[in-house]
Amino acid sequence: MGEAAVHVVFDLDDTLYGERDYVYSALDFVGQLVAQLYGRSTATSELHRLYSAGDPAPLQRFWSDEALPAEALPDCIAAMRAHRPKITLRDDAKAVIAALNSRGIQWSILTDGRSVTQRQKIKALGLDRSASKIYISQECGVAKPALAAFTQIERDFSETMEFLYIADNPRKDFSAPNELGWMTFMLLDNGFNIHKQDNGFSASSKAKETIESLPELLSFF
Repeated sequence: MGEAAVHVVFDLDDTLYGERDYVYSALDFVGQLVAQLYGRSTATSELHRLYSAGDPAPLQRFWSDEALPAEALPDCIAAMRAHRPKITLRDDAKAVIAALNSRGIQWSILTDGRSVTQRQKIKALGLDRSASKIYISQECGVAKPALAAFTQIERDFSETMEFLYIADNPRKDFSAPNELGWMTFMLLDNGFNIHKQDNGFSASSKAKETIESLPELLSFF
């Protein structure tokens, strides 16, 4: 596989960094905000407790339990989504991105989510400075598993002969690039992923290869 003919596309959450770290950062941010605005000094610890207990909406539960002003909740959620998170790249992500850059191999990011939130994550990780392009579902108007974002990448890099996609969620990540003939890789869950890699998916939804760490990709070039 000639390197000049390859374009690598990464998912973001639980692929290049641990998404659970983002959740903790968001809870810390909003907990501190609530403490400042409403004097709830235990807000951060209580939000973490609710999340650890499996509550799917810890902020909303806390807001209700504390009888905080309902009209202020949307602004608090918006501030949380726009905060600059305290997250870092996985060590193996740093290694593989450095290797791609040193070899002159272009790479992009394709991720689902809100524009402001995903952009803040990407900036916090320093990926905006070296990614060839960034595709975010809210900006593209389409989310995985739809084909549209993947075909847009093919149009944007029309001279590329081979596309590689690396992601973690078989529920939505791999069916579209598989259909387009891309090489697909599932990064195995290290035990901390938000979305678990359950069995029982159709063959079209499964990645063509599985890897335990991102530098394993380099053996395919």
